[in-house]
Amino acid sequence: MDSKAAMVILLAATLALSACQGHDAAVRDRSKKQVSATERDNGRTITVHRNDRLVVRLDSTYWTFVRPKTTVLHEVGTPQTTASPLGTGPGHCTAGTGCGRVTVTYDAIGPGHAMIAAHRTSCGEAIRCVGDAGTYRLTVKVG
Repeated sequence: MDSKAAMVILLAATLALSACQGHDAAVRDRSKKQVSATERDNGRTITVHRNDRLVVRLDSTYWTFVRPKTTVLHEVGTPQTTASPLGTGPGHCTAGTGCGRVTVTYDAIGPGHAMIAAHRTSCGEAIRCVGDAGTYRLTVKVG
């Protein structure tokens, strides 16, 4: 076999291997289970597995998430705020009520426990949160 033929075979093998690795990564991504948490989960403990994706959605744009100090969860991107349209019909809300949602996403990367926390001082237009209304806590167990 001459050197040109050997080079072509080596190049073809390298391309085939890299294509397979890309396919494996795509398959792993699709197999990732997504777990959702909302305000109804406040104060609860949820269990996820390593490589699961946890999406926490809180129904007010007044919420601010506290970045957890943990080695079991990795925050994916930054918290996303989505405002709801103002108006009077279904799906609309009035100004000053924090209409919308704040969403934060985490990947479970190792075993252990983590605390996801958020806070807000306003619970509506000119309504200061009292008691636990301004606090969100979710314990996450990664098994």
